[in-house]
Amino acid sequence: MSSTKMQAADTAPPDPTLFQYTNALKQFISPTTILPEKATGPVPTNKWWGNLLSLNAAGRLDPVYPSPYAVFIDNVAATIACSYLYDSMHQGPINVNGAISYYYFPRSSNLIFSCQAPSVQFSVEDWDDLTVQVSLTSGSSAFLRSVMALGQAYMTIQHGDVPICLSSESGIAAVDGQPFGDGFLYHGQVDVGKFVVTLHNGQRWLVCWSSPAKGQALTFTCDKQVLKSGAHFNGIVQAAIVASDDALQILEQYAGGYVHRGVVTCDTVHGFQYHWETRRAAVQSQQPTKASPPVLHFVLEHHKSILTFHSQAVVPALTLHSHTRGPMTAYLIDSASGNIWDFAFSEQDEQNVERCAQFHAPRDPSVQDIVENRLVDHLQDEINTAATWTLPPGYYFKGKALQKYGSLCLLAAKLASYKEFQTQVAPLAATALSKLKQLLDTANEFPLCYDVVYKGLITSEVFVKHDVNVEFGNAVYNDHHYHYGYFITAAAMMYHLDPSYMTKNTRLCAWIETLVRDVMSASIADAYFPRFRHFDWFLGHGLSHGVTSVVDGKDEESTSEEINCWYGIALWAAVTGNTRYVLLLHQSVYIFVIGVFVGRESKIDQSKHMNQRANQIHSSNNSTSN
Repeated sequence: MSSTKMQAADTAPPDPTLFQYTNALKQFISPTTILPEKATGPVPTNKWWGNLLSLNAAGRLDPVYPSPYAVFIDNVAATIACSYLYDSMHQGPINVNGAISYYYFPRSSNLIFSCQAPSVQFSVEDWDDLTVQVSLTSGSSAFLRSVMALGQAYMTIQHGDVPICLSSESGIAAVDGQPFGDGFLYHGQVDVGKFVVTLHNGQRWLVCWSSPAKGQALTFTCDKQVLKSGAHFNGIVQAAIVASDDALQILEQYAGGYVHRGVVTCDTVHGFQYHWETRRAAVQSQQPTKASPPVLHFVLEHHKSILTFHSQAVVPALTLHSHTRGPMTAYLIDSASGNIWDFAFSEQDEQNVERCAQFHAPRDPSVQDIVENRLVDHLQDEINTAATWTLPPGYYFKGKALQKYGSLCLLAAKLASYKEFQTQVAPLAATALSKLKQLLDTANEFPLCYDVVYKGLITSEVFVKHDVNVEFGNAVYNDHHYHYGYFITAAAMMYHLDPSYMTKNTRLCAWIETLVRDVMSASIADAYFPRFRHFDWFLGHGLSHGVTSVVDGKDEESTSEEINCWYGIALWAAVTGNTRYVLLLHQSVYIFVIGVFVGRESKIDQSKHMNQRANQIHSSNNSTSN
């Protein structure tokens, strides 16, 4: 399921003479919930499900948001709650700009699955590009296990030797129209069954189950307001919100199928693919020779514009809403097409990105523009002080300064290419480039080190000052694509202006190459950095906040700085001849532009939100204003 064209060339250990290896981050935080065998490899640090990697200050797990659902896992009570919160959106007051001040979705556990067994432990068992597998286990045989993915149509939970136990914070009002309470009794069969649970908040949920067992009765009773099966169950239980009677028919039709794994591949610059691995609940009545029915899965608006097929959209349309990213439409994952979703970009989208992924602007300024705006004078003022160019402390501000100086070098080189300004500007260009080389080669007060806990490059300042908040949380993997993106871009500019310097200073080249690998390793085989640390191929943009828990879910935080990082890596790929990264970064920028800047992502009334903070892609659960 992997694509050779997405593999990073370098999967060797980071150079220990450049980056000292350390496990000292364990004194502050570590991925305590993952299985020991998974802890030996790279651990994702900025995924939508990242809240599950460690406990919060209260010793609990914060929510995750596999839209259109929200999932609340209680590691103490041994429960997994699935909620559809769109109808409970709370909007703040209108601010002076005429926009709502904020909106959020209050936490509410609509449908709760309980693992009624002793000494239950929560674990993150596995993950890939598009899914995460979690479990609540007791001993060797009793468990609840779930594979979650953005866009999942059902909350699918495998039960192992535990009763089916369902409850709700709102309370269950009825099951298939039968009032729920003391004396309630529902008769079913263990191999396959379904009913509709109506909650006191008015929501309806379809609950389906299936098991390899057959010929056995399965009864449900009311046990202290819990809908509970009379016997232990071994099989699959699925739940889905029922938005309408038409939706109920569709959900019943496709029940039993679910996504088990998902990997992204990219073979050309013109598109990318999701390779889904699907499973179907084992049902004795299903004919083994019959082709497996398609699996229902939701897409975001930007997916619809670049999917290469339209026949796999469900008819009649089934639409639910994500928390902050607009409507989601049900499509099919079909074994007839190899369980592959193929995405292709329009020629116009490709051309627009290609024009901007260059060192210089798409259009050169005219001589008249240069003269009227006194560009040479301003450039001279900046570069005449090059001897006093300094770098502020810290990787974030130092990187920003370096890219500023690199941009001045590019501008000087561009103006020196005009015969009208060559004599005046050429010496300035040489002075600026010389100073940039000197600054790029300056030693850092707190060198980056290689963290063997999560596998990545972090500042050593955290260990000197005993504070994970230094450098905006760099040591806990917050905003690496912003911090390192400035260094990568500045170095690419320098090498573009003087390619020979790459061989003259190989240590700097190796240092930058490792930064690129930290933020955007593409190799499944890379044992030293996680694949796609920041970029989410379903959402179409990166995520921030690192390994710290965020109750509202991860968010992008700064679209401009993310674009700058991908831009910088594209430039770096150009100067180093790394065609793999050129291809990869074009894909990232294309879907980022389509999903974010072109505005195809959300059909929320933008007039209500447009005056809010513009540079933050909303978190999974809320949006705030300035």
